[in-house]
Amino acid sequence: MTRTPQEVFADHGTRLGTGDLDLISRNYTEDAVFVTPTAS
Repeated sequence: MTRTPQEVFADHGTRLGTGDLDLISRNYTEDAVFVTPTAS
C-alpha cells in the first residue's frame, strides 16, 4: 500500500501519542536513515 507523505505524517503523529515503538517503527522502511543535527 502506497501512502502520501501527508498520510504518513498524520499516522506518525497519531502513533507517537501511543508511545508504542512497534507501531511508530511501522512508518519506516528497513533502509531508513535517521538524521539528527550534530554539534561541530
